[in-house]
Amino acid sequence: MTEKQNNTVFTTCPGIFSYARVSEPRFEDNRVDEDGNPVPIYSTMFLFDKKEKAFKKAFDAAVKAAFDKGVKAGKFNAKAFATVKKPLRDGDAELESGQQENEIYKGRYFFNAVTTKEPPKVMKAVGGQIVPIDSSDEFYSGCIGRLLGSCYAFKVPTSRGIAVGLNGCLKLKDGERLDGRPNVQSAFDQFAAEGELDESEYEGDSGDFV
Repeated sequence: MTEKQNNTVFTTCPGIFSYARVSEPRFEDNRVDEDGNPVPIYSTMFLFDKKEKAFKKAFDAAVKAAFDKGVKAGKFNAKAFATVKKPLRDGDAELESGQQENEIYKGRYFFNAVTTKEPPKVMKAVGGQIVPIDSSDEFYSGCIGRLLGSCYAFKVPTSRGIAVGLNGCLKLKDGERLDGRPNVQSAFDQFAAEGELDESEYEGDSGDFV
């Protein structure tokens, strides 16, 4: 995949996943299906560096393409682009206003991506190949990767604008966890050689083999 967008569909530059809920859904009281059952919601925030100007241009084009589709569908007036709600937010502006406090927003743009009913595809790059991530522990808030998304127009009684649908996530590498949990593998890396010791080689005062 490339960073070039095709109409409303785009693949991001490398960035940071945050508030990642892609394997276990959340539920909202006002989101129910036609039978009144709660709709599962899968979502993530995606942050990318403001220096990624090529992707920013592609993202803006996808937003405009979604707006144009909304106009054709009768959701917007053709002159309303400046006033409808848009998905991209400025981390520096929100830090300055107090809407955000974490320094991770500094120098970055961000947006939220959502899908419902079915979880998005979550993949990783291994040995030059793209393979599925089987464990939910592997994909977390703070890991680095790319997002496959699509912009679409929405109009509800209280709001109208452009939102981002979450199609898939690609993990490229680990990053600092943003959910407060330690990275277990990193914490134990320094002890990897201990797995090769047998009881006769063990020396120390930190405990006994069981």
